[in-house]
Amino acid sequence: MDVRHRLALVALLLIVPVTAWAHVSEGALVLLMPTGFYTVAGVSAVLVSVVVAAFLTPTGAARLFASRKIYLPRIGGLRFIMPAAGLMVFIAAFLAGVLGEQHPLENLMPLYLWTLLWLILPAVQMIFGDVWSRMNPWAFVALFLKESTDQTGKPCWFALVFFLVIYLFAMVDVAPDAPARLAVFSGLYWLFHLGMMLWKGPGWLARGEGFTVLFALLARLSPMAGGRIGLPGHKLHQDLHPRGQCGNNPMLSVAVFAIAMLAAGSYDGINETFWWLSQIGVNPLAFPGRSQVVAPMLMGFVMAQLTLLIGFSAICFLGWRLASRPGHFQDFFTVMSLALLPIAAGYHVAHYLTAFLVNGQYLKIAVTEMFHFSHAADHAEVYITTGFFNRPSYVRDIYVVQSCAIVIGHMLAILLSHSFALGITNNRITALKSQAPLIVFMIGYTFLGLWLLASPRGV
Repeated sequence: MDVRHRLALVALLLIVPVTAWAHVSEGALVLLMPTGFYTVAGVSAVLVSVVVAAFLTPTGAARLFASRKIYLPRIGGLRFIMPAAGLMVFIAAFLAGVLGEQHPLENLMPLYLWTLLWLILPAVQMIFGDVWSRMNPWAFVALFLKESTDQTGKPCWFALVFFLVIYLFAMVDVAPDAPARLAVFSGLYWLFHLGMMLWKGPGWLARGEGFTVLFALLARLSPMAGGRIGLPGHKLHQDLHPRGQCGNNPMLSVAVFAIAMLAAGSYDGINETFWWLSQIGVNPLAFPGRSQVVAPMLMGFVMAQLTLLIGFSAICFLGWRLASRPGHFQDFFTVMSLALLPIAAGYHVAHYLTAFLVNGQYLKIAVTEMFHFSHAADHAEVYITTGFFNRPSYVRDIYVVQSCAIVIGHMLAILLSHSFALGITNNRITALKSQAPLIVFMIGYTFLGLWLLASPRGV
C-alpha cells in the first residue's frame, strides 16, 4: 500500500461517524508511521534476549532474578482502612449504577469496573505488587472470617470460568457499559462470592474468584513483589523455579489460567482489525452494531482459547521430547505456561493504553465529583481531550510505548522460561533443546503483537 492509498484510507476513516467510548487504538495514523522498522527492531530485541538466555547458566539465572528485601514503614490502621475503603468504593459505584445518571462515561459503575479494575488496577499490580488483596470489595468481610481449611495449592478452575465469563461479557454483550444493568450483574457477582466466602472461608477468593486470581498472577511480575525488589518477575521466578526437581510446580489450573489470559488479550486485539471483520463478513466502514456480531465474536473467542491452549501444549510437548523428557510433562508444561505471564501483561498495557488515556479522564472527574473536590463534572467537556490521537507525534509516542510493552514482555518471558528449563534439566544444552520450539513461538507472537498495533481497526 503506497502513501496515496494510505492517505485515502485515513480520509475515509475520518469521515465515518463512529462511537468512540471504548476506543483502544489509533490505527489510521499508525499506518503512516514506519511500522515495518519498529517491527524489525522489536523482533531483533527479542532475538537478542534469546542469545543472552542461551549463555545463561543456572547460577547466572539465579543472579539475574535475585532480589533484595525492602524495608517499608508500617502505618497503623491500614489493615482495616484499606479493606473498608475498597468496600465503600464498590458500594458507591453500585448505588451510582442503580440511581445515578445512566450515561456510561458519567456514571461511576462502568468507570469503576471497566476503567479502574479492568484498565488501571492490572498496571498497578504489575508495578507495586498485590494491592487488590487489601482493597477488593470482599477484603473487609474477610477480616472477620476464620479460614476453615488450608487453601494453599488448590485448583482455581472456578476462577478461570469466572474470568472467561467476565471477558466474554466485556467483549460480546450488547451493552456492557449500561450502568444499571452492570450494577445488577456486579451486585449479584459480589453476593455470590460473599456467600462462598461464608461457606468455604476467605481462601475461596484465591481459587474461585476471577479478578483475585488474575491480579495475584500479575502481582507476581512486580519488581516490588513479596516485600523485595529486583528484576520484574523475580517473585514468579522464586516461587516456580524447580531447582533441579519437578515437585514444586504450580497447579495445572493456574497454568491454563495464564494461557487463557494471553488468548483473551490477543483475541481482544484481533477482533477489531479489518482482517478479522472481513473474515466474519462485516464491512469495517459500516459496522452493523454489536448485536449483529455476537455469534461470530463468541465463536472467535472460544476458538482463540482452544487454539492457543492446544498449540502451546503441543509446543511444550515437542520441547520436552527434544530435551529427552525431563521429569513429568505436566510439571514442564505448567512452568512454561506461567512464563507467558509477562507477554499477557505486555499485551494488556499495549491494548488498553489509549482507552486509559481517554476513560481515565472521565474516572478522574467522577472521583472529584464524588468527594466534592471540585465541580469539574459539571463542565466535563472542557477537561476531556482526545487531542493526542490527532497529532502524528503524539501517536508515535503512544505507539512506541505500546511496542516496548510487547517487546519487553516477550524478552522477560524468554529469560524466565529458559531459567525454568535450566532448573528442570540442570544442563544448559538440554535446556536449549527444550526451549527451541518455545523460542520460535515467542518470536512469532512478537510479530503478531506488533502487527496488531499497526493494523487498521474498524470498531
